[in-house]
Amino acid sequence: MAGYNINVDVGGTFTDGFFVYKGETRKAKVEATPHDQTVSFIACLQEGARRFGVHIREMMHQADVVRYSTTAGTNTIIQRYGSKIGLLVTKGFECSLYDSKNEGKLYTFVSPEMVVGIDEQTNALGTVVRDVNADGVIAAAEYLLDNGAKVVVVSFQNSEFNNSNERKARSIMYDEYPRYYLGGVNVLLASDITPRMGAYERTNTAVINSYLHTDLVRYLYKGDEELTKRGFIMPMSVVHNTGGMATVAKTIALNTYDSGPTGGAVAAGHLAKLYGIKNLLAIDIGGTSTDISVISNGAYSYSKTTEIEGCPIHLHKVDVHGLGAGGGSIARVVDGQVQVGPASAGALPGPACFNLGGEEPTTCDAALVLGYVSADSFEGGRRKLVKANSVKVIKEKVADPLKISVDEAASKIYEVLCDNVVRAAKEKLEIEGVSPTECVLLAFGGQGPVHCCKVADKLGISKVLVPKDSDVLSALGCSIMDTTYITECLARLVLQDKAGNLLSDYEAFNGLVSQLRRKASSNMAAMGVQARDIEHTLELDIEDGAKGVHTVVSPVLDIRSEKDIKAICTAYRKSKSGGARPGAVEVVIMRLNASTPMPHYQWPALKPGGKSPEKALKGKRNVVWQKRSVQTNAYQLEQLQCGNVVEGPAIIDAEYTTVVLPTGWKYTVDAHLNGVIEKG
Repeated sequence: MAGYNINVDVGGTFTDGFFVYKGETRKAKVEATPHDQTVSFIACLQEGARRFGVHIREMMHQADVVRYSTTAGTNTIIQRYGSKIGLLVTKGFECSLYDSKNEGKLYTFVSPEMVVGIDEQTNALGTVVRDVNADGVIAAAEYLLDNGAKVVVVSFQNSEFNNSNERKARSIMYDEYPRYYLGGVNVLLASDITPRMGAYERTNTAVINSYLHTDLVRYLYKGDEELTKRGFIMPMSVVHNTGGMATVAKTIALNTYDSGPTGGAVAAGHLAKLYGIKNLLAIDIGGTSTDISVISNGAYSYSKTTEIEGCPIHLHKVDVHGLGAGGGSIARVVDGQVQVGPASAGALPGPACFNLGGEEPTTCDAALVLGYVSADSFEGGRRKLVKANSVKVIKEKVADPLKISVDEAASKIYEVLCDNVVRAAKEKLEIEGVSPTECVLLAFGGQGPVHCCKVADKLGISKVLVPKDSDVLSALGCSIMDTTYITECLARLVLQDKAGNLLSDYEAFNGLVSQLRRKASSNMAAMGVQARDIEHTLELDIEDGAKGVHTVVSPVLDIRSEKDIKAICTAYRKSKSGGARPGAVEVVIMRLNASTPMPHYQWPALKPGGKSPEKALKGKRNVVWQKRSVQTNAYQLEQLQCGNVVEGPAIIDAEYTTVVLPTGWKYTVDAHLNGVIEKG
């Protein structure tokens, strides 16, 4: 493939693009359009085409792949404009929703009056004790439709063991009501969304997925249609939070939740391998949020459950920890202390310095006052920042209440955001069992390089990596994703019992794998992938006693002998969680990852030149260091060459970000044109 490799990450404040064509790269950043993400998506494509000097139609005609990452699901949750849900549960669980300690958090997504109990029962062995009653289902459906349900979710107890009652309920509704009556109302089953145990979590998962479904479908298909109008003949690829991508038709709503930050984690994983870094702490500070992931031994971790608005759900995704901290985060004084975030000024009105009506001080305003950000070179000079606006709002909202100078107030805002990021990073590292001092810090996002040295200092980290495309690294991460389809099933297979006896019924294992392979092959074929091009990876979730469930990659796809079973058990016991501990090895979930390679971006490898960065020196500007304003060298990142070394204190401006380099730190441009920052 020699066409354009196009990758767009639609964020909350900006939409980023990373484009590759015949070894040449271009990037683009346009304002997000939350009212319709398709608008900024197309605007980003147009900007990418302009930077290659071609019309968008020419670029789309020659495109091999278009990867699309979206925050539509996240925005739907934040703004509470998801679909109105009707929910059918097993009778007796209408109030608890299968959790005796239910605090009603799911009612954020489904109103209590829209939950109806159905008289049915399936036991934990998968035996149907009581069939669904057609009259009861029809009455429930009529009630929900009359009360405005746009999606009906069916989540019955123990349907993970046998979903026949869920399927019957859906059939009854579709048989009773012609499609013209149901119209756009979908009937979605919990058992189709997740096969895992835990009725409460499964119900949460199905409801939240359905809540996101309608808006997401509209945006994704509209984006696909807009590409077709401009000459792209392939289906658009949607970035998934699993680290892969699939067509719109093979994407469920929850696949896109945190898909943008996943791109950053994937890029971090590739950089860790490129540099041979054992532990990489990846911190993406954007306009609205900060996303943190940890690459340990060359791999990012996965979460099997996550919480959305306090609701635990089943979601196998790349594990990224997020917090409300970014360039648009609003600073306030509360009880005599500066607080920053999680509220954000967004792209509109944005920070006060944008001069678009913003009246709240943000971290971007603080960076401008401190001299870290240039008023004239922000976004390559296309947006002129108004420093007087920043001074005004910081003085009124922070400096005056605290009776300090504007510079001191701006420094406090900067410090507090860094402290928030450091606290979240420590929490994430503790979960991963990694010490901060064992890590290299990867800083990216528009605000990552602005704060990276201060954050590293507070964490005790002495080495920071700032990629040359750090400002669009999540979009770049999308460019190295492959087409994937992931499917999983409930297993409950004891490979080895406590007495050391091994599984004798190989078909019990192999039959489940065959089912997964058939399903994956069918769905990959629907995406235009031939069977010979599919690579399979089998993951096993193994019950880990008090520690919960631990995932291992199976060394075999099929069991043909005791040797294969022992190989799986050995892989488990050598893993971080398994250790050398004896005991039973029970597989509870099987997960098959089917993938096929797509065009990937390759980092350049150049020979170093001279150390002097003089050709990139653009002048000096006043920068506040240690409470003093100092005339400081300012460089242009795009003019730095391989081998150049910049000594702090210095500022390195880039088109969409700025590297703040304090005294005692130095920035070296390496063979890949990335910046390596080290503390002397």
